[in-house]
Amino acid sequence: MKRILSLLIFLTFINCSDKNKQENIERNAFIYTSDNPKEEIFEFKIEEKKGFSTYKYVSKKDTSKTVFLNFTKENQIFFGPDEFELSNNNNNPVSFPAISDKEFYFYELKEYMDDGTGPLLFNQEYGLLGIYNSFGPRIIFLKDSDKELSSQVLKAL
Repeated sequence: MKRILSLLIFLTFINCSDKNKQENIERNAFIYTSDNPKEEIFEFKIEEKKGFSTYKYVSKKDTSKTVFLNFTKENQIFFGPDEFELSNNNNNPVSFPAISDKEFYFYELKEYMDDGTGPLLFNQEYGLLGIYNSFGPRIIFLKDSDKELSSQVLKAL
């Protein structure tokens, strides 16, 4: 009986230590299809697992609008079917003290495509700050509604 009880206690502690960290936040998305962005609120969730973190953004207005990416410990981002890696450009990293005390890094497609998405502006704690898309909307995710700050981030992209 003691062995069974000891085993149950041991398994409980192991199970508790393997819990994944999860965080839910709201982000203001500034969606640029022209000079005047459309603003939308997204629910933002980070799930940290062994070896990678998942970042999920879902529009509160239209749940079909979803942005989902995985960030690996090897500094790679998987966004849809595409793989992004840390950029070697001279602008890396960039700081926005009003947003985060940590720097943001540019990630570019591992295999270049003319019509591909990118760059992405990202840091592991904050998540996705910006998505540049030459043939679609450009999206900036901020903690607060700040159109001027979103314009500054867009210029950095």
